[in-house]
This record gives sequence, structure tokens and C-alpha cells, in this order.
Amino acid sequence: PVWSHGDTRIIYMVDQTHYDMLSRDWQATGPEEPLLVGDDDDIPGELSPDGRVLAFYREAAGTARDIWTMPVDRGQAEVFRATNANEWNPAFAPDGRWIAYASDESGQYEIWLQSYPDTSGARLPITTGGGQGPRWGTGGELFYHDEDRMMSVQVDLATGSPGSPQVVFEGPYRYGNRNYDVTADGRRFLMVKPRTNEEGREVVVVLNWFDVLTRQMEN
Repeated sequence: PVWSHGDTRIIYMVDQTHYDMLSRDWQATGPEEPLLVGDDDDIPGELSPDGRVLAFYREAAGTARDIWTMPVDRGQAEVFRATNANEWNPAFAPDGRWIAYASDESGQYEIWLQSYPDTSGARLPITTGGGQGPRWGTGGELFYHDEDRMMSVQVDLATGSPGSPQVVFEGPYRYGNRNYDVTADGRRFLMVKPRTNEEGREVVVVLNWFDVLTRQMEN
């Protein structure tokens, strides 16, 4: 799921033979509305700071993952980055002039920065030791993960030049397809942590559940 500008709608993908992108008001009071439906797998990435453009990646038959952009008013989708390598996890910089993404063109996934909307402008490597799942914090702070480490690097938004990456924390979290989030102030993270074998599973039995529920509703 991706929050819309103004936090009024959610953009998400559904499996309808292919991955299609839909949107709906966040309270689910209205119908689902198709945003991009076709013969390819389209996975939403992130909206531009002004909420007008959605960056997403596409998996088409016979090609690697490629990054596309599309106006959310149902305009024409355009290629942003398409090569023989896999490019995914697009993330708009806070000023909207850059898109960070992950690419395996070097043989392993690294974070890159590409100017936007002029794709003929600067393109800079942000990492050299591995990285995926970029997300921006405040200013030019860019977060990403490298295996079990959450990393941070300060990017000069005027030039795109990165500083030295720093380890924020480590842990056995499930990152997946950018399966984490960071608050707007960049100070708290929302993570998915798997249970260990020692923790096992629990079976919880609630007696008189209807009476308990009724009391909670009355309170």
C-alpha cells in the first residue's frame, strides 16, 4: 500500500492474473478504482512529494524489472529506467528532483540516484557494498537495508553526492520488497520481525467472548 498525497486514498496492487494497481479511499467507503490494469505486473513504489506522479516498477514477460512513472490522474505511463539489469524500489527524494532505486547492474544490488524528470541528467551510485529498499527521511537522509543492517546515508540534494553510509541498527527483520517504513521525522521505524523457533506459536482461548466484546463497546 502507498498513501496518496493528503492521506485520503491508498494505492495498492492486486493479483488479477497480472499484478494491477488500484486505488481506494482509506476508509474503504467507496469502490476500488483501477489505476493501471494490463498484461504486465505493475507494483507501486512511491508518489512524488506533490502527489502528482507515481513511481512503480514493472515485470513484463521476457524483461527484467524496470522503473516507470505515471501521473495519478490516469495519464500515460513512461519509462524511467529500463536496462538488462533489474531496477526496482523507486523512491522520490523530498524535493522531487531525484529518484533513488535499487539495481543489480554491478552483479549485486546497490542503491543508485537518478535525476528526475530529466533522465539524461546526473546518475550517481549511492552504495558500493550492497543495498536495497531505499526510503527517504528528512532532508537528504536516505535509508536502505544491507542484509540484516539498516543503513543511512546523507545525500546532498543539490548535487546528488552521498556521504559515508552509517549503520542505524541491526536485526533479523523481514525486509522483502521494501517491507518497512520510517516516520516523516525519520526517528522511528516500522519493521516486520519473524518469530523465532523458540517462541513457537500460541493458542489463545477467550471465554465469554461476546460478553467481553459487549463491555468493550459500552466503554
